[in-house]
Formats: sequence, C-alpha cells, structure tokens
Amino acid sequence: KHGISVDNPNHSLNILMPLTEASLNYFKRYSKFYIKGDKYPTPICWRVEAIDWISTPGILEVTAVEYYANKTDDGVKKTC
Repeated sequence: KHGISVDNPNHSLNILMPLTEASLNYFKRYSKFYIKGDKYPTPICWRVEAIDWISTPGILEVTAVEYYANKTDDGVKKTC
C-alpha cells in the first residue's frame, strides 16, 4: 500500500554426498532434515526440493531450502 516491501527469501543449499542406498532412502522430495553448526547452536530446518542421482555417477546431489521447524512434531529442543 505504501510501496514498502521487506522480503527475506529462504536460504538454499546444495549438498553433494556419496550415493548409497541409505542416503537415497533418507533424502526424498519434501522431506525435512536439520543441520546444527558451531556458529548456529539452534538447528536449522531444511526441506528437500530435489534430488539428483543421475547427473554424476556415484554422487547424490540434494537441493534444499530453509523451512519452518515444527518443534512439537519434529522433536527439536530449543537451546539457549
């Protein structure tokens, strides 16, 4: 209405990992996973948008976007 817009787009990431039966079964489209790092003590929720096991033999590429954590259903504990 006033011409002011604030847009914080979701972050995205690409992960390359060895193609195994376990990795292929774990990463399905729209599945969620959490990554916790040293600089970010609170886990960040990511949702799989696409997987590619065809382009590079033996490599699984996972494309994911930052997603909303459901602390009740996902069992994520808040750390302070």
